[in-house]
Amino acid sequence: MPLTDELGQSFSEWQALTDAYAEGLEALLHEEPGAAQRLAGLADRLAHYAALFAQGAYPERRGVTAQSPTNQ
Repeated sequence: MPLTDELGQSFSEWQALTDAYAEGLEALLHEEPGAAQRLAGLADRLAHYAALFAQGAYPERRGVTAQSPTNQ
């Protein structure tokens, strides 16, 4: 099963944002116009997902690691 199926649409969106952020860092490194503003927007959106995951907005995923066969 693909990881995004297991973790849900929010993870897929977060993954796309992190990819875009990495590209934005490259653009910033090359001093492309507007790169800093794009990164700031991406950082805000990533912070939103970080807050959701930290607050346990996905309780069905809590404890999954602890219950895996390799951790028993």
